[in-house]
Amino acid sequence: MFFIHFFMSFTKQKQNLSKYPLEPLVDWRIAMTSNRVLGISLELIVCAIHPVPEQNSSIPLCLSSSHKKVMLDVELLLSALMFLRLYLVHRAVLLHSKVLLSASYRSIGSLNNINFTFRFVLKVLMNKYPARTLLVFIMFFWLSASWMLRLCERYRMQQQVETGGMDTALWLIAITFLTVGYGDVSPHTSCGKLVCLFTGVMGVACTAMLVAVMTKKLALNKGEKHVHFFMMDIQISKRVRIFQVLSLLDSIYRTLTQQVCLLTVLLSTAMDNGR
Repeated sequence: MFFIHFFMSFTKQKQNLSKYPLEPLVDWRIAMTSNRVLGISLELIVCAIHPVPEQNSSIPLCLSSSHKKVMLDVELLLSALMFLRLYLVHRAVLLHSKVLLSASYRSIGSLNNINFTFRFVLKVLMNKYPARTLLVFIMFFWLSASWMLRLCERYRMQQQVETGGMDTALWLIAITFLTVGYGDVSPHTSCGKLVCLFTGVMGVACTAMLVAVMTKKLALNKGEKHVHFFMMDIQISKRVRIFQVLSLLDSIYRTLTQQVCLLTVLLSTAMDNGR
C-alpha cells in the first residue's frame, strides 16, 4: 500500500512540474524548490502512515496487559492519522473541476493574476451550487466523523459501551453536529471526546453557512425587487390619496359644522330680537 501511494504521489508531483516548463532548462529537477520538496516529503509521510498489521487478528482488542494497551494506543493513533489522506479528496475535486479544465477560465485568470487553487474552486462551487456543495460536505463529514468515533470507542465494546457501534456513532455525531445534545449517549475515551468537540465546532460553522445560504436563497433578485418596490409605491400612493381625501372631508365637515353653528346662533339671536 505504501509503494502504491508513493508511486501515485511521485507521478502527481511530476505532472505538476511538467505543467511549468522552464525553457531552455530541460531538466525538471531545477524546478524543485524547498517548498515543493517539503510538500512532497509531507505527502510521502502521510501516505506511509499505516497501522501495524497483527499476525493473530482473533485476539480481542481490549486486554489487561500493559503491552497490549500500548499496542492498542499505537494502532488507534496510526488509524486516526490515516484520515490525513483525505487531502486526496480536495486534489481530486481540483483536478476534475470545470474551472481548472476550462481554457477560458485559465486565460482570464492568468490576465488577472488568479491562482487556481482549491480555495478558488470551492468559492466558485459555493457561488454556483451553495446548497448542493454544503450538503455533500455535511454528509461526507458526518460519515468520516462517525467512523473516527467508532474507531476511538471500539475497544470498549466488550465493556458494554454503546458508542462502539456504527449506528450509535452516527446518532451521536448527528446530535452533536446539530448542537442538540440529548445526553443519552456520550463518548468515554479522550479521542472520542476530541472528535465530538471538533464535530460541535464544525456544526456551528456549517449552521452559520447554512443560514447564509438560506438567506441568499430567500432574497429577492433584481426583477423581483423592482416589482415589489413598484407595487409598494402604488400602495403608498393610494394610501396618500385616501388620507388626502379623508383630510379634505374632515376639513369640509368642520367648516360646515362651524357654519351651521353660526347660523343657529344668528337665528336664535334674530328670534330673540323679534320678540
